[in-house]
Amino acid sequence: MRSMHLPEKGVYTVITGGYDRLLDPLVLNKEWDYFCITDNEAMESKVWKVIPYPDDDSLDAARKNRKAKLLPWEFLDGYDYSLYIDGNIQITGDLTEWINWYAGKSGMLCFPHGVSNGLSDELELIQQHREKYYDDARRQAENYLSEGYPDNYPMVVASILLRDHHDPLLKKTMEDWWNEVLTKSGRDQISFGYANWKNGFVYDLCELDIYDNPYFSVKSHR
Repeated sequence: MRSMHLPEKGVYTVITGGYDRLLDPLVLNKEWDYFCITDNEAMESKVWKVIPYPDDDSLDAARKNRKAKLLPWEFLDGYDYSLYIDGNIQITGDLTEWINWYAGKSGMLCFPHGVSNGLSDELELIQQHREKYYDDARRQAENYLSEGYPDNYPMVVASILLRDHHDPLLKKTMEDWWNEVLTKSGRDQISFGYANWKNGFVYDLCELDIYDNPYFSVKSHR
């Protein structure tokens, strides 16, 4: 990843439909700005700058969340880098230390999945825990495999994403990812690998367990 000496760096989370409560970081980095993009007009915070979600009746709450998650440059204008965290993620360590230790040459840094080893594994998890999405996700996966997408393409946990807003291939990959989420099942884990594979984009992995590390803590959803 490029040098991150510029000050335009933003951490952001997205809370729509009342799905999560806003979690304040336990460790703050002064070189980062903190944002919460939300459709909750009553949301207030002393740490996070609350950004009202733009009016958009064409999207349900879940896809509103995904759009801001996948396309940060449309919501954080003027920022060079962003760190997205799910609403149930709490920052517990030094972000700069984490980035300096684990970021490589790619424009995106992710956490490995740890459970799913590929598309079939992810489908099993959806069937077990998100059954209402299963039929659409299965058809989506079958289409990907018919195009030659490998069933064992590495999976990530898309709950934490560090991205370089000036990487053109990354931006194209994220736009394709959003198009898949918008037009298919809406399960972003299913289409993440496909969008990267399709564009030949290679991301960095931090090689930590998302549930057991000194930088982030995963809480229960509201």
